[in-house]
Order: sequence, then C-alpha cells, then structure tokens
Amino acid sequence: MDLELLLADAERGTPMLDMCLTFEAASLAPRPLAPPLAGYLRYDSGDPGSLPLQRWGVVAPEGPMGDRLLSLIDPLVQARQQAQGGPARIYRVPAAMDAVAAAQWKSAVYRDPDVPEEELPRYLLILGDLDGPSLALQQALASDVFVGRLALADDDAYAAYADKVLRWEKVPMPTRAALFCTVRDGTNATTIGDQRLMTPIVAHCRRQLQRGLLHVRDIVELGQGPPSMDELMRAAAMPGPNMLFTISHGLGRPRGGWRSASQRRALQGAMSFSAGMRLTAEDVAERPFLDGGAWVFLACYSGATPQHSAYYAWMKRLYELDLMTRDPDTVLAGLPRPGERPFVAALPQAALGNPRGPLAVIAHADLAWTYSFQDMRIKGKRPVIGDRPGRFQSLFRSLLDGNRFGVAAHELWRHIGETSVELAMMYDREAWAAARNPSHIRAPLQSQVGRGPGSPPPEAKGAAADPNHVSRSAQKASLFLTRNDLAGYILLGDPAARLPGGSRTPHHMMGQGMGRQSMGQTKAQAMAQAPADDLHSRAADLLGFGPSSASSASSASSARSAVPVSGGDADGRRPMATATATATAAEMEAAVLAVIGGQDTGLAAKWAGVSTSELQRWCDEYRRAGREAMERLAAAAWQQ
Repeated sequence: MDLELLLADAERGTPMLDMCLTFEAASLAPRPLAPPLAGYLRYDSGDPGSLPLQRWGVVAPEGPMGDRLLSLIDPLVQARQQAQGGPARIYRVPAAMDAVAAAQWKSAVYRDPDVPEEELPRYLLILGDLDGPSLALQQALASDVFVGRLALADDDAYAAYADKVLRWEKVPMPTRAALFCTVRDGTNATTIGDQRLMTPIVAHCRRQLQRGLLHVRDIVELGQGPPSMDELMRAAAMPGPNMLFTISHGLGRPRGGWRSASQRRALQGAMSFSAGMRLTAEDVAERPFLDGGAWVFLACYSGATPQHSAYYAWMKRLYELDLMTRDPDTVLAGLPRPGERPFVAALPQAALGNPRGPLAVIAHADLAWTYSFQDMRIKGKRPVIGDRPGRFQSLFRSLLDGNRFGVAAHELWRHIGETSVELAMMYDREAWAAARNPSHIRAPLQSQVGRGPGSPPPEAKGAAADPNHVSRSAQKASLFLTRNDLAGYILLGDPAARLPGGSRTPHHMMGQGMGRQSMGQTKAQAMAQAPADDLHSRAADLLGFGPSSASSASSASSARSAVPVSGGDADGRRPMATATATATAAEMEAAVLAVIGGQDTGLAAKWAGVSTSELQRWCDEYRRAGREAMERLAAAAWQQ
C-alpha cells in the first residue's frame, strides 16, 4: 500500500511530495509520547447529548483577549447555561502550552478533585487561535471531552457565529442533503481518496437512505467531471442545513515561498482545485455557503497549521536514509518559523464567521495522508491492508442523526487513545526483548522504502525472512499512521451545536462510542428512555420504519412547524402541538407507540400536548382498531 500526501504547491497546484512512500516506511517512525488515558467521563451512562447531564463550559485565553472573546459570545453562554440549568464553567489558560503542560493542566485544573463530578463540563468550547489556547491542549482534552474551537477573523464574526447557532436552534425540523465532493485532479492522493473512501461512503449512504436509516432528503455526489469550484459553490448554496464532505489537496507553500506571513495565513490549507483554481476565505466569507450546515474537510492544513508537525522526525529519518527524495524541511516549509505563530486556517474561519455559513467544520491540523481511511490487520503472521471507511461512515451517520458536533467528531477521536497505548506497549515489548536477546529484534532494512510514482513496489529483502519482524513492523506502521492522522482532526465550532432537525438519536441508541447501553436492550426499552422530542422517530424505529420510509414523518414535521408552540425543555427542544385538534394522525400515532414501547404516559401526553386521559383514549382506540384489523387478516388467512 502506498502513502500519499494531500498537499499541493500553492502556485502550480502540483503535489508537494513528488513521490509516494510505501507502507513499510512508517515502521521507521520514532516512538511517540502516549497521551494520558481518560480517567473518567461525566456520567457516561447518561445521554451524551444532554447538557443538563454532561454540562458545557468555555476555555478562554488569560488577560484582556480572553475577556473580549467571552463578551462577544455571551449570548451563546447564556443560552447554554439556561439549557443545562446551571452556570457554565469558564477556564482561563496561558498561551502556547506544549503537550506536557497541557496534560498537566488537564490533570490539575480540569480534573480538579474539589469540583463535583456532576459540574465537570464534558463539552468545552475553546476561544481564540492556536497562539492562545494551544493545539496541544485541544488534543489533550479530546481523549474524553467533546471539544471544539472558535477562532475567527474579527469581533463581528464571533458575534455573528453565536447569533447563527442560536437562530438555527429555533428552526423546526428543516430538511437536509448530504453533499460529497472529491476534487478529481488526477493525482495519486485524490484518486486513492476517491476510490477507497468517497466511493464506498456514498454507496453506503445510499443504502442507508433506501432503508430509511439516514435522515436526509437527498444524497448529492459532486465532481463527476473535471474539477469545478463553481459546481461546489452552487451546491453549497442550496437551502439547508446540509452536510458537505470534501477530499482535495490543501494549499501548501509555493516553490518560491510565501510573499508574506499574511499571505500564508490567508491561503495555506485552502482547497486546491488544481491548475491555479482554489477555494479561499474570500470565496465563502459573504455568499451563502452551507448555511446552518457542517463541513468535513479532508486536506492538509485544512483546519490549521500547527507549530510543529507530528511527522517531522519520521520524515527526517527517511530523508537521512535516502528513502525520501524531498527534504522534510522543504515539504514542511509552511510551518511557522521561530518567532511565528501557528494559526487556524482562514478558509474555515471565514465560513464559520459568515452569518450564512456552516455551524461546524471538521478539518485537519497537520499533514493529511491517505492512511486515515486505510488500515492493517495481521492474518497469520503477515500484514493484510484493507480500506477502512467505517471511521468516516460513523462520523457522517452521527452528524446526520442530529447528534451534537462534539459527539459526532468523537467517532474519529476515540481511536487515538487505543492506538497510542497499543503502540507504546509494542515499543516496550521490543525494548524488553532487545535487552534479553539483542539479535531477536535486529533485522535489516528493506532496500527501498520510498519510490517515485508509477514505479513497482520494492522487493522484500532480509526482513522477509523473519515473519515476526514483518508483523511487528507492519503493526507499528499501522498504529503510528492511524494515531497521528486521527489526532490531526479538529472540530472548529461549538461542540454542543448540531445540524438542525433530524432524529437527534441518543448516542446510546446507536450502539457505538461512549454511553451506549447493553446490546441486549430491546428497542422498546431504549425508546422508553428517548428524549421527548425524539418519540416519533423512536416509535417508528420500534416497528422497523425509518423516518424517510413513511410519508407521515414529513407531514408530521410540516404540521409541527405550522402549529403555535410555547416554551421548551431545558435542552432547548420544542414541544408538540398544544391542542388535540391540531395533532396530526402521525403525531397521535407516535405518542401511542411511545406508550406501547414503555414510555411514561404522562411524559408522552406532555409531548403530545394533551391530557393523560386523552392519550389513554388514543391508545384504546389504536388497540381496538389494530385488533379489528388483525381479526380481518386472520379470517382471510383462515379462508385460504
């Protein structure tokens, strides 16, 4: 398997790394520092989407900068405090913490033993660019916290973002589309991404839509012809809120270098469409672009440019061994020089600060390789490479199900701790084996680990005679690449926001990640614990019907939007109609099915906006009509 880099020269549009690396090259990586494992989670048996259970807080820079940022998003803070029924915890942090300092801060300050566990926020919104609260802090928190960052160009953008999030939370049940776009520029990296990630993802989503398991009105695949920025912009302007997933090269340093630091901040990480075409911050700052939606942006530096790359030491070693033709200092020339600041990319900043832009962007804060959707398994004693689009499938499913962005992004982050520990244990075992028997671990390098595009794969020499060495090297390679690639994804935006509408399926209902319930739990039991505004979709799920498979679902949504409502629960959700006369048949059925599934009758009645006795009358009528229908079916079957 070849490793390709999604980074392009900003002027020529050509790949920055003019060769591919073989999978075996990753086994030469230095031993990484293992991040601390999650010590505990805030009430992880509860619904991760519930703010009253999980809490929400803010991480802001120390000093006047932090004061100003907090004041700009105060309406969002007030709304979150009201939703969770208590004050938001505000943390003030020093700038430029490295990985060690970030881990120490998390242990001593965030996990302060004097803070009651129920007050410890699981959702954290970091304010400011990477020269304030560092990327290392965000990555340290991501192991067991739903963390996002808001770094925008100016004060007006912060205020506009807060207003946009709160405005979309009041929109009742909008419909959405899932948009998918690979920039098919003919390079190896985008070709691999299209064939091994985008194609299976789109096919999977279409199957899920046909089965009624995907909460979208349509799936739109872009980029079938030559790369077209106009096509993407037209699709992104569609009424939403929509989800967009793109695969492309991110712009890197041109051969002649950036003309200035401001030019680098404006263009690095922008979306390359090859041959000089590129999507930049100017293109999305004012025109409609994914209004109320979410963007998963796979490209180098698409989210941010860090102070240091996690791949530098590995690439330096390859270069010194003549296994890579480009000096890593050249490939990584876009990184800040001494005295310069790391930064969040201008493109997602502009999109998020646009009042008609997305609510969240999930993007990469380092070099992005094609390995994030590939993986290795040991079959016998030999490595077997396979495609692993499932990490992204679960991310998209969670986003489109209406889960909060922090919960959805954790579908990528949750693998980091596992791979870090396994990788560290492998290095420890090798050190122990080498100490006892130095010849046990010794094996010659392959004659060639990097090669030019189109050349045949290297012949295995030396190490091929030792299957155990091959397995160990392959495992290390897989874990190293998985860990660092996944650690590079960051969430930009409020982690407690989400795509408006949708099923808002509780995370434990999805059978994945944190907070899930026993796999033996019945659908009726699970539905009984669903939030009130989710009863319709849960009731439909009880009988095996997805929301898109029944026309009544859309009619119910339309009815809700047309009916006056009052109030809402602590989580900002809207109740159903307040009078029996305005309830549709679909809404009545949803309430009845909720009671049949085990939901408390009083709670279901409150959701339906009727008295308990009225809901009981609906249940009696439903059972009576159902029995009559079953008797007719039984009689017809008996006559046959």
